Amino acid sequence: MTQFSPDRGEILGIQTGLKGWVDVQGLGPSYFLSPAAEQDLRTFLSTGTASSLLLDALSAGRARVVNFFGMLSGDADFNPAPASSFAADTALFLKQLGEQARIWKSGSFKSLDFSNREVELLAAISVKSSPCLFFMGFVDAIPHSSQVARLCATMAHTLNGRHSEVFQAAVVGKLHDPKFEARIDVAKQNLATHPINAVALANAIFEDRAVLNALVDYFHGNQQQAGDFVEGVLDALGVNNDSWFVQMVFIFPQFVKRIGEKYGAPVADGFKAVMEGRLESASKGTAPPSLPPHLHGCLAQEFLDSGLRGISQHGWQLALSESGIVHTDPIALFQQLVNGSLGEVTQAQITKLRASLRTNANSVLKVQISATRMLHHHQEVVPSGRIAAAALVIADPMMLSPHKVAAVYSTPIMDRLRSYCQSFDDNVRLLPGCASTIGRQWQRAVYASMLWASDCLTGGGQLAVFAASHGTTTLQKDIDDLRAFVLTEQAWGAWAKASGAAAVNAEVQQVLQALETAYVAVVNQYREAAYGSAQNLEKFIPRL
Repeated sequence: MTQFSPDRGEILGIQTGLKGWVDVQGLGPSYFLSPAAEQDLRTFLSTGTASSLLLDALSAGRARVVNFFGMLSGDADFNPAPASSFAADTALFLKQLGEQARIWKSGSFKSLDFSNREVELLAAISVKSSPCLFFMGFVDAIPHSSQVARLCATMAHTLNGRHSEVFQAAVVGKLHDPKFEARIDVAKQNLATHPINAVALANAIFEDRAVLNALVDYFHGNQQQAGDFVEGVLDALGVNNDSWFVQMVFIFPQFVKRIGEKYGAPVADGFKAVMEGRLESASKGTAPPSLPPHLHGCLAQEFLDSGLRGISQHGWQLALSESGIVHTDPIALFQQLVNGSLGEVTQAQITKLRASLRTNANSVLKVQISATRMLHHHQEVVPSGRIAAAALVIADPMMLSPHKVAAVYSTPIMDRLRSYCQSFDDNVRLLPGCASTIGRQWQRAVYASMLWASDCLTGGGQLAVFAASHGTTTLQKDIDDLRAFVLTEQAWGAWAKASGAAAVNAEVQQVLQALETAYVAVVNQYREAAYGSAQNLEKFIPRL
């Protein structure tokens, strides 16, 4: 493994948390389904029919995660939610998963030339990983992971990867994004650490005997090749794959601030310069600059939180004692609470119990990640994962969507869209040279989706005007003109100055819905064009 490869001990620590901390006599929710529920999920992927056992298991698993983190955090009263209250979330998850399964079957498998063995193995991995993403809570995690997986595989093929590397890239895309929903991420650091969580998730999946046996069978019994495949997956997942916007606005500033506070502004500025240089190196066709020893030493003193939590059995019993809760079976009481019932426990007792858990440092289990593991660059990945890593850092930033960025802010719609375009311009600018053209072709498609959304709101018909006037223009002129169109108030009419949180502003909700609807439609049309022929992308304009 290389200098910045994920640490084995940290991987195993996170993996222990994903499995519910049972290996260290701890308590916490598991992020995996039971074997019986997994089998029913596999059946659902084939038939589209969900059993009552599967529905109950998914709703219960989501409830346990939400209730567990609710018990550990916040000052409000703890009112655990029953599994039945997550039925709508479960239905949405299965709807998204079913849609993605149909997309794979309807063309992706054939276009990527996946064998039946690869289809089955990818399904087995999805059965294990998808519930984990659902329990963590990001609503769009399922479509995003599948979109990135398909684009990763396509990019691996473009990068002249062997067929097994194309398949490996699809696996990496599928597993790349285990992020906690913002209200659950109590440490507010999982955005930075999620690549290491992805490594741990993959490691847990490939340790499953059935999956590992299927992988060895895929390599015709060659265990060395199977081992290299897994090592490549793990190392590729550990790279910094988020967009320039996420890294430079949310992640690296945490490090710069900490280093500045400890070692002074000049050291922090030097660190920031190296990080920017590493992000930009691929687009310039150069090797990523090394982190000087003194900066590596500074960074080695910093740690981030994986976001996972557990409770030691000793800490749980201590909390029960300090809160005056008497129960014949403390572990059964824990299960009762996270399953959604207070039972005979009073709010006053729960308040004392939660205070005890917060006060006693050793009661709550978590995994700290060395900041040096946050700098993994795709050019520094082990050879068996380098194609997949390159495909990931191309695919993930290209999937940054307008409606997601616009939903983050409370500023006027025009300012939100301007922020999005600046971010996406940076993402495309920083792509490795080999992906520059396809990145800009996709950029044109995304900006066209924004113009389409404005038409849906205003009835302006500007996309049709654009298509008629840009039949022979260059790719870059198309992008520049589309950007200029969507960043004018005229394009959005009465909605241009709509501001505030989407939850309370109906106009903002309308814009976000229009952006999402147009984006999804363009994703589907672009996929069809990409699988048709390269010529279809040279002048791609969405069909109204």
